[in-house]
Amino acid sequence: MSKTNNRIPFLDTIRGFAALWVVLFHCAEGQHLPTLIRDLPGWLGTAVFFAGHLGVPIFFVLSGFVLARISAGKIDSGRSAARFLAQRLIRLSPPYYLAVFVGVGQLLVKSHAEGGAAPNVPQVLAHLTYSQDILGFDPLNTIFWTLAIEVQFYVAFALLLWAAHALVRATKAADSNAWFVVAAAFTALLWPLHVVETPFWRGGFIGLWYSFLCGSLVALSNNRSRPREIAALTYIAALAVIGVCLADTFALATAVAALFVFAAERSAALARAVSLGPLTSLGLVSYSLYLFHNPVTGIVSRIVRRAMPAGLASDIVLLGSVLTACIAFAALMYVVIEKPAMRWSHRFAR
Repeated sequence: MSKTNNRIPFLDTIRGFAALWVVLFHCAEGQHLPTLIRDLPGWLGTAVFFAGHLGVPIFFVLSGFVLARISAGKIDSGRSAARFLAQRLIRLSPPYYLAVFVGVGQLLVKSHAEGGAAPNVPQVLAHLTYSQDILGFDPLNTIFWTLAIEVQFYVAFALLLWAAHALVRATKAADSNAWFVVAAAFTALLWPLHVVETPFWRGGFIGLWYSFLCGSLVALSNNRSRPREIAALTYIAALAVIGVCLADTFALATAVAALFVFAAERSAALARAVSLGPLTSLGLVSYSLYLFHNPVTGIVSRIVRRAMPAGLASDIVLLGSVLTACIAFAALMYVVIEKPAMRWSHRFAR
């Protein structure tokens, strides 16, 4: 498996695919391409556009995978857990905060032009602390709920590893860290199985934690430990069965994404085959693409609709314009905001 500047190319390819799929989903959900989607075969419109929300579980799997990798052996106390969380927030927050203020600006303009409520200070502060869903505020951008869940994942995962390390010290048992995570992952299956329904609090992460932990299990199995590999594959199979039997597409997408990562980790040929130039490059800017595509799509849509009459041709022009503008803006944000945030995060880790 090749790595470039501490990045894994095939993971960037998957990120690029997931981000692009979410963009296409919101193009459809926002009814920006009515003629194009109407003229497509139903199965194709669903696969390309309406199923794009399944990019979210793909992101969760990748997040769990990466965090398990970078945190291995690094969380052994409350202080190291706090450092880990701070490092992740330094990486996550600067682009997110800019996206929050872009959302505020967009809603202020909309409220002035069309009427309706403008964003208020408590709402903005709740977003800045990733607590908008917990506190019951309307989102400034429809994708922000996933960032709030992601931060809860980080906190829970850091606490989990801290507890696992304490167990290792108490029991002197080898490999207890990994098996503590395995136990947590299988416990998390109670929610997609609907044995337990409660999220414990509004906007809680627990109902979706299985997706994150599935990626973590794949990462922990990478040392070719046969028991860990069996645990990861059993978990993936369980989610696939849940997805099919309970018509849970989120669980099924989690299983498919995790199985793909599992296979690519073990097959250099597969990893090379999917490390496609455009999608791999798109993966580099996938976070900014995810954060900013909604406001950019709205602006581009208004411009194109004023310039061209509605119809198939204008839908095709609009789609090309949206993708071009979203990717270009994401690339700019990656250079201006994300790369400095990554440098700050790395410095903090030293």
